[in-house]
Amino acid sequence: MSNIAILPIKSDSKRIPMKLFKEFCGAPLWTHVMLQARDCKMIDRIIISTPDKWFKNGFNTDNRFEIIDRPKELAGDIELTEVMKHACKEVAKEGDNIIQIQLNKPLTKASDIMECIKVFEDGDYDSLSTVQEIGTVIVGEHLESSRLSDAKYKSQAICKIWRYGILMNSVDDYSYGRKEKHCYHKIAKHHIEIDDMEDWRMAEALYKAGY
Repeated sequence: MSNIAILPIKSDSKRIPMKLFKEFCGAPLWTHVMLQARDCKMIDRIIISTPDKWFKNGFNTDNRFEIIDRPKELAGDIELTEVMKHACKEVAKEGDNIIQIQLNKPLTKASDIMECIKVFEDGDYDSLSTVQEIGTVIVGEHLESSRLSDAKYKSQAICKIWRYGILMNSVDDYSYGRKEKHCYHKIAKHHIEIDDMEDWRMAEALYKAGY
């Protein structure tokens, strides 16, 4: 059994052009999480899935990283579960644990990833996703109570984990492979998912503050 991390990366981005390749605190955004994945001792293999041949051809890899080509039909605005399934067919087998790690969350640390894997393995779960408590949101220059929904938690996937068979047998019904033995693992409020420039500025401030 192996713990296989899959990092999806592509150059197209709707709100921030070339988002993952823009410099964030001294380095391209995507490299921050990649290096944390490299330092996570519970990961056996790290796979980068990309549709961008220019990126693959220019990537200087070491023996911890492997790169696979993602087909064009999985290059656009598509559910990442399908991207993960494609990668699994290429690199994984029954018995492996599959870990999807998002590259637009630069405050993710190796210890965060390790904690998720440990919770997943110790609980003998079939799948795990991270969630974040809804506290306040920024409206203009002010903090207000979140009005996004009445829910107490929202999905905030610094990583998702599946057993190989659970992922490969999941159907496109927005269940994402979640079955009875699924774990929702709570992460800290400071984790920022960068979708727009406001997210970028908040994440940058938190990063510089040492989070």
